[in-house]
Amino acid sequence: MSECKNTHPEKNKRRFRDRPVLTRAAITLAWIAGTVVFLAGIALTAVTIWLTPERLTGIINTEASKRIDADITAHNVRYTLWSSFPRLCIDIDSIKIVSRTLYGIPSELRSDIPRNADFLASTGKLHGGINILRLLKKDISVSDISIDSLRLNLVTVSDSLSNFDIFRRFDNSGEIPYFSADSAKLTSPAKITIYNHPSKSRIVTQLSQSSAVRRKTPADSYTLSVKGDVMVSDNLKELLDKTPFDLTGQLDLAFHPLRVSLKNYDISVAGYQGCVNLDMLAEKRLRLDRFSAAFKGIDPADILSHVRIIPESGTEAVLRLIPSIDLAVSLKHPYSFDSPGLPDIKANVEIPEGDINIPDRNNRTLTLRHSEIRAEISTGDNMRRPAYARIMPFDIYGEDLDLSLQAFATDILTDPDIRIAVKGYAESKRLSMTFPQLRPYGMTGKIESDAIISFRLSDKGRDILKNLKINGNINLNNFGLQARAYGLEAYASDLDLNFGGEMPEITAQTIQNGIFDFNANADMFHLHSNGYDLDISSAEMSGKLKESEKNSFTDISSAAPFEIKAKAASAALSGQRDTVKMTMGGLVLKGSIKAKPGKGMAESFGAMVKSADINANIGSAKITAKDCSASISASLMNKRMTTPRYTKAAAWTADSRSLKMAGHTDEFLSVRLPEKAVDFIRQWKSHIGLKIGSGTILTPALPLHNGFADLDLEASFDSVKLNSLKFNSQDTRLSAKGELSNLRQFLTSGTMAPVKGDITVNIDTVRINQLCGAYNHGLRLTHGPKASVLTVIPDTLTPSDTVALLLPRNIIADIKISAMMTEYTNLYLHNLTTGISLRNGILDISDLGVDSDFGTLNMDFRYDTSDIQRLAMNLDMNLSDVRLVEFFRNFHTLLLMMPQMKNLRGDLSANAKARLFLFPDMYLNMPSLWADIYVRGDNMVLHQDSFIRHLTRMMLIHGTEDIALSDLNIHASIHDNLMEVYPFDIDFDRYRLSFGGLNNFDGDMYYHLGIENSPIPFPFGINIKGNLSHPEIRFGGDSFNIDKGEEITSSIMEEKRLNLMLVLKRLAREMIEKAAEADSTPASKYVFR
Repeated sequence: MSECKNTHPEKNKRRFRDRPVLTRAAITLAWIAGTVVFLAGIALTAVTIWLTPERLTGIINTEASKRIDADITAHNVRYTLWSSFPRLCIDIDSIKIVSRTLYGIPSELRSDIPRNADFLASTGKLHGGINILRLLKKDISVSDISIDSLRLNLVTVSDSLSNFDIFRRFDNSGEIPYFSADSAKLTSPAKITIYNHPSKSRIVTQLSQSSAVRRKTPADSYTLSVKGDVMVSDNLKELLDKTPFDLTGQLDLAFHPLRVSLKNYDISVAGYQGCVNLDMLAEKRLRLDRFSAAFKGIDPADILSHVRIIPESGTEAVLRLIPSIDLAVSLKHPYSFDSPGLPDIKANVEIPEGDINIPDRNNRTLTLRHSEIRAEISTGDNMRRPAYARIMPFDIYGEDLDLSLQAFATDILTDPDIRIAVKGYAESKRLSMTFPQLRPYGMTGKIESDAIISFRLSDKGRDILKNLKINGNINLNNFGLQARAYGLEAYASDLDLNFGGEMPEITAQTIQNGIFDFNANADMFHLHSNGYDLDISSAEMSGKLKESEKNSFTDISSAAPFEIKAKAASAALSGQRDTVKMTMGGLVLKGSIKAKPGKGMAESFGAMVKSADINANIGSAKITAKDCSASISASLMNKRMTTPRYTKAAAWTADSRSLKMAGHTDEFLSVRLPEKAVDFIRQWKSHIGLKIGSGTILTPALPLHNGFADLDLEASFDSVKLNSLKFNSQDTRLSAKGELSNLRQFLTSGTMAPVKGDITVNIDTVRINQLCGAYNHGLRLTHGPKASVLTVIPDTLTPSDTVALLLPRNIIADIKISAMMTEYTNLYLHNLTTGISLRNGILDISDLGVDSDFGTLNMDFRYDTSDIQRLAMNLDMNLSDVRLVEFFRNFHTLLLMMPQMKNLRGDLSANAKARLFLFPDMYLNMPSLWADIYVRGDNMVLHQDSFIRHLTRMMLIHGTEDIALSDLNIHASIHDNLMEVYPFDIDFDRYRLSFGGLNNFDGDMYYHLGIENSPIPFPFGINIKGNLSHPEIRFGGDSFNIDKGEEITSSIMEEKRLNLMLVLKRLAREMIEKAAEADSTPASKYVFR
């Protein structure tokens, strides 16, 4: 093969140079262009062959993730160039973009934002085309954009941190290129979520249809159509329910910088048509410069079915007040979409003057009129001012009613802070006629009110109120109330009430740091209820509720204290027909209660009442008191008290079978309380105090001047304690103190718990004559001029007299009594002291000691009811230094049994022990009467009256002068219905006598006086027989005749029966009558005549 060579190079060069310059340049450019096109074709062919979908997908995922602050995952990326040149068509099966801008934020902040905050966007199938030739000129021209299943999740964490700011590190502040598109659409529903962490707001938009089509004129103008639903929530509160919208209109674009505008854009929200204007700028950040919308004739019912700002409890009132709304919305300040919070949008609402229709339970309608209502709502800008809503002052008026209202609320998108001002007046009668609930109360008078209420709705739910504040006043002018169905009437002249309160937090379960106070005053207040009338003048009252810590309504240890104070110049209470009258002057009341609001349960409470003077008329009785004060307090115990069970002592049950067969008074003192009262006593500690400086009790039943002083009483569920009491009834004066204890166990125990008592009574003077005389006088005043003691203490046996008188076996009492001076008839007793105890149904009067002008008495007495089968009385008595003359002068009834004792004088000492059993029907078991009596006589002198002189003559004793006797030692006993005097010696002059004998309870007697030593040389004796009232004296032997004594014992009393209760009634009646006869009190001393 031969080599081909150019054999004429120089010739050819010379030929090319000889051509014109333009021709040479054109040939050169043609060669260059051909070469470039050839090389480009070779390169594009090579790229098309090498750049398979797999390689292109990997390149896009890798390179795009490097160049932005996000991880991009695309699937099956494909492109087409040759068939669509100069448009580059791209198809992608799906794209997912996960932002990396929130990586590395603190864990506390991470836990407070949504879990999917890193997810930014995703699509299904995506198709579109771009003109690559125009792209070289920085002119973006796209066509046929189609996006399937679009999901956008835009999260703003702070002003400088968001998940969509993925280009911030690569921002070169270049201008946005020119952009145009012939059409774009979403081929399936799309979801766009916008979350703002600082304001805790969330907007969720579901797009069912979205498309944009380029218009022919003007340039860069599009027809944009969007349909879908939108929901808005704020801090877990739903502000806007799922609300449909439909947008159709013209979208205009401008570039350098990019600006998007809507002009007279048609919008439909919740079925209402409106017009929207919008202007949005896209430079470094997306910014909304202008926005406005207008709607007319909106039905609030439709809006409130979507808007959740107003609680459901208030929607009914809103619907009655607002028939239709004209709404205008506008943007107040430009808004950058990456800034925290919502745009500052202001809405103006106008409601024309109209009617308010309020239906009642009787299907009638109350129609009121309201003036034009204007309101504005602003979302705020979160920087300069929060979101707010304002209702301008407007009036609601009708017949006898005029009400002015206005309201203002701030932070309506976070924690709405609401302030409401109400002012107006109403006629009570009109209100009663209008509202059926008030009709039963028959109100009259004029009500004027002025109040301001403010509160904050919590960001955790609409059931929480924060910072609740109420301030205002209510004036009731000539206010009257007549609730005849309840037996209640009230009237007040110029009643003025001022109130205020704060509650930092209140929910359905808790209350925290609450303060509420009020102050009320009235010139005059009258109340009539259930036959009683209460009149108060110049009354003032104030109260305060305060809680210093957060409390749960269900927590027993937490409650709110309430304090109240009141005072009045005077207060008067009266009953029907003046049966009760009470007046109080200088009245002061203070009280407090610590309670759990809404549960009707208190943790503690207390009250104190003071009054300078109290005057009361109860029936015919008159009571006065001065310097009075009373207090009460109670607190809930942390632990419920358990009451021990008290087992009965053996003595309590020994006669249980007999108790079932015999009538008797209560075996035990008992109280049966309702179960709720028992639980209350077991759970509460209490204290009651009562102090009265002095007072009087004047009653016709005892028409003396009865007074008391220094009353100091304390009481609780455990005990009642009388610290001091001084009492006087004319000339009778005493003081007392004492305590009852173990009351809580007694009131709550399932078994018979004991009641313990300890009482001390010190009597200065007790004038029984005066008291009995006044009692008799009182009987004539209360029961008629012919009334006597017999009127109230009949001399007949009643059924109650034959019932066994049992002393309650669960009473444990100790009583100490002392009396310096006691007057009874002509008897004066001094220095009386005794102790009384009651245990197990046994009454003991021990160490009873008393001095008198004729001697000294010491005595013990027992009344035993511990066994109904062995009711018994025991007596142990000592008399010392008894001067017989004075003794029988005061106790002359004893001479009926021993009539001749009147002839003795001298000093006597005696000791007597006695025992007597009773039948269960309270009849005396006379055969059981036993007594042992010892008598000692000193310096005894026997006076010779006719009976004694008869005896002395029989003994041949000359002279009628008194006989001086030696000391006497007498022993007598009572047994088997007999009184037996054992023989004892009597020495005088030249005589020694022996005296003894017996008599039965019928009065039959046989006594023998034996002459043991006398001037008469033969022994003899004198028999005294017959009856105590008609003795017979005969000579007899020198010794006691046993046969004659048996005659007395054979005729023991069998038919005569004595009932103890009847005997005691007769004894009491006789004592009262004799004391009353001895009373020397003049009638002028009686309070009632």
